[in-house]
Amino acid sequence: MRKSFSPRKRHVVDMIATICWFHALRIHLDASTVVAVQRAIEPVEIGDPDGVYRRWREYHKGRHSPRRRVIDMCNEVCPQAVAVYRSPLWCALRLDRPIDQVAKSLLGTTCRLGDELIKRMWNFPENSRPHVDPRWMRKRGMAMLRQGNLEGLAVLVVCMRLAASQGLSRLAVTFYRYAAHCMKTLGIWFYALGVAQGLSEYLEDDLLPICGDAAFLGNFSSVHYLSQIQSMGIELKRVVAANNNRLTAIEEVEVVIGWLDL
Repeated sequence: MRKSFSPRKRHVVDMIATICWFHALRIHLDASTVVAVQRAIEPVEIGDPDGVYRRWREYHKGRHSPRRRVIDMCNEVCPQAVAVYRSPLWCALRLDRPIDQVAKSLLGTTCRLGDELIKRMWNFPENSRPHVDPRWMRKRGMAMLRQGNLEGLAVLVVCMRLAASQGLSRLAVTFYRYAAHCMKTLGIWFYALGVAQGLSEYLEDDLLPICGDAAFLGNFSSVHYLSQIQSMGIELKRVVAANNNRLTAIEEVEVVIGWLDL
């Protein structure tokens, strides 16, 4: 729940990133406890084993960022988890980070269509306000959904923020809706990583308001998000089983996209 992400000093996004990283490790290691993850990554034979374990409990709760040395050890065991922790999504979600700098840093880290979206929204041409060809937008917005990864969501969040910063509220809401759909395509994974509710509440409570007067057009509900992705998870298992467990991750994303109201 979002309420568990309420420290005095740490930003909620930093907490979510840390929790995602920890659970990505846990799932990769097939570990059921914090101590099992800790022993696999940072075994302690001498020194302060209790102190190390306490630190890993803080990682598990998102209250403490992993040290560079810990990240390096994790990279040897599960580079996928480190990639999650270093995803540009977390920077994109930080509203206290200047959006122009965030957009610049994201260029080149995603696909060609993602870069096209960012470049289009960065310093949006005055003579084009506020129109964007719907077909052009849909092709690239759908491409971000079909990536089925954090980078696709990062592009949509950055473009939403760029549009909002230029007063293009309706366009910002369009990107918000694509981001909300992307949250659903990634929802089963977010649930497994323990951040589905907190991340959905952040999307609704912190990101949507920056759309200004058009914010009321957003149609994403964090209240119903968990039940939606749980239902999709059950149905997806049925579809995967019907296909003899041969669906790829991208094919599973396509199945989920087919259930969305796009």
